[in-house]
Amino acid sequence: MLERNPALGIEDEEILQEKCGLVAIYTPIPTSQFDTAWNAAIGVQHRGLHGAGFAQETKKGFKTHTGKGHLNQVFSPTVVRKRRLQRATRWTLFHTRYGTSGNYDDKNIQPCVATASDGSNVAVIHNGEFPGTDQLRRSLNRPQSRGASDTYLLTRLLAQNKKGTWSDALVETLKGVSGAYSLVVGCDKGLLVARDSHGIRPLVMGNLNNSWVIASETSALSRIGVDTLREISPGEIVRFGADGITTLQASQGGPRASCVLEMAYFSRPDSKLPKFIDPDDGTHPERWISYSLFRQRCGEILADEAPIPGVSFIVGIPDSGIPVATGFAARARVPYYRYIMRERYSPDGQERTFMRDDNRNKIKIIIGEKLVIITDPEIWEDKIVGFGEDSIIRGDVAEKITRTVLSLGAREVHWRVAFPPVTHTCHLGVSLRTLEELIAA
Repeated sequence: MLERNPALGIEDEEILQEKCGLVAIYTPIPTSQFDTAWNAAIGVQHRGLHGAGFAQETKKGFKTHTGKGHLNQVFSPTVVRKRRLQRATRWTLFHTRYGTSGNYDDKNIQPCVATASDGSNVAVIHNGEFPGTDQLRRSLNRPQSRGASDTYLLTRLLAQNKKGTWSDALVETLKGVSGAYSLVVGCDKGLLVARDSHGIRPLVMGNLNNSWVIASETSALSRIGVDTLREISPGEIVRFGADGITTLQASQGGPRASCVLEMAYFSRPDSKLPKFIDPDDGTHPERWISYSLFRQRCGEILADEAPIPGVSFIVGIPDSGIPVATGFAARARVPYYRYIMRERYSPDGQERTFMRDDNRNKIKIIIGEKLVIITDPEIWEDKIVGFGEDSIIRGDVAEKITRTVLSLGAREVHWRVAFPPVTHTCHLGVSLRTLEELIAA
């Protein structure tokens, strides 16, 4: 049961979950990295629409900037110029935040920064969730606000644990936490990168002109012309420094447990994921498959497993449901029509409905402003309609579309969904907190 904190006006668990985008660049010699890093961060903008942040190491110490909104809102040309964000640096961090349930406390917008007892600073960006925030809070020497996020608390614990190097502190700190995490830590003149032992959240790396680039998805790398070298392995901790790449902890080789919503919804269609044909697949990007083709193949399998008798045509729900629908239609040899489109010219049309749970009551309104349905009666009258969708979580979109199409005269409406019913809550990085909000529960 959630408990409300009157002082903050939020519920304790509301601030825990994040499904975010990470980008980091490291060069042994200080260079101006902002433009390249910002461009790469656009490749993970879809993963977090609520806030964005930036940190870099300069001769004068850490430079940070965070704000609410999209990257182009937080880092306007005026902000970049006035704050001199294009100065030379060894490393740069960018974070796009998917915070939920209305918690927009500025201290929870990443990167989170803390200072160790020796005066050195550390900056942390995180995708995932550490569910044991009470334990994190108790581990800290100083009292922390109940509104502090898991990443904020972890950053302070990391600074508290620093007795020697930041590398030692990170290894020690991660021994005492659980959950889902892809982490990038900026400290001194290097970067530390870590991933949870199951590989629940994605994290990949590439190299360009002696610059190392780490990102949540390959789409960020491809935007700046960087070839993906490999994924950061589950359980791996790596240091990027002047002496090259150092493995602080090798992959533990445990069972993988990737989040299915990464494949269904969150990841960009042009990003690629390992197929894991063999245990070393994560180190061979040439074997990887795009999320778009993966979703398309799910649609093809659905056509074999769950055909729609007498279906007139198939329609895809933008955006990630479209490859599911086209795969189904091609395998079933029935027409595919683009009768539902995304509204490209409305502010809400740019949003991702699932990620607008900061205001659940507004979602049904957003659906009408985000999706455009072609309403010619001759399209729908007496038709058996099949909709292809990536997933159905709360059912808001499916309900709205089904009611509309039936009102336009459709005889039957069938949904073919690529991924299994979501019947349980999530505390590893997705905002699914109550059984009541899950239609399949």
